[in-house]
Amino acid sequence: LRGPDEDPLSQGLLAEAARSWHLDAFALAEATGNRPLQALGLHLLTHSGLVEYFGIDVVRLRRFLAELERGYDDGNPYHNRV
Repeated sequence: LRGPDEDPLSQGLLAEAARSWHLDAFALAEATGNRPLQALGLHLLTHSGLVEYFGIDVVRLRRFLAELERGYDDGNPYHNRV
């Protein structure tokens, strides 16, 4: 099973998000199968070196971010995972 951050399109969007404030959140949501929080959180924590610095287990981190994302209601247009 591939993670939402492993698709080539999402890789480009995530790389752009890491180096600037310009992020197309809707394109990222579409590219990650509506899992933008998981993809961006994992990418930023890894890219910044925090995963390695703190010795964070990536599988657990991925599960944690997935659980956070499950708590967002897509029906609420003002506070959702996008």
